[in-house]
Formats: sequence, structure tokens, C-alpha cells
Amino acid sequence: MQTDSRPFPVWLWYAILCIFWWGLWGFLSKVGSEVASPMQMQILFTLGMLPVAIGMLLQMRGKLDRDRAGITYGLLCGVATGLGTLGYYAALREQKPSWCCGSG
Repeated sequence: MQTDSRPFPVWLWYAILCIFWWGLWGFLSKVGSEVASPMQMQILFTLGMLPVAIGMLLQMRGKLDRDRAGITYGLLCGVATGLGTLGYYAALREQKPSWCCGSG
């Protein structure tokens, strides 16, 4: 029987990082929603994403895929995420996170 010498598969490290960053995002969203409106939080969230997007674009040397379906789904994901986080910020402003969002 052959075993992998790595303690965790690569995808598991990505999943752990995802949980960490989303957990931090949830905490910061709650703190921020107490002092900023949902629309302001969404605008600032979008501005905060720009350095990440620029870093990825630089890593890809500015070459994006030109597949129309990929572009369409990517843009639709962005719109859905924007609308979803706007609703999330509004819910946080109105109710404790444990009631509206399943976290405490």
C-alpha cells in the first residue's frame, strides 16, 4: 500500500486558508457594520478587493482568458456576491450575527 508523504493534500491547505479568511471577514463585517451603513460597507469591501485583484492580474502578467462563458459567469458571480454581501451587511446592522447569520 502506497501512502502520500505529505500530511495534508494541497486542497486541504487551501480549504483551511479559506476558513481562516472567511472567518476573519465575518468578524470584520460585524465590527464594521456597527459603524458604517451596508452600502458604505459594500463600497469599502469592493475597494479592499482591488489590491487582491491587481496582485492576481500582475501574477498572470495581465493575460485574462477570453472565453465568453467564463467571463459571463465570472461577472455574474461578482454581481451575486455584491448583492449577497449587501444583504449580509444590512442583516448584521439589524440583528446579532447569531440570529441572522449562524455565527456568534
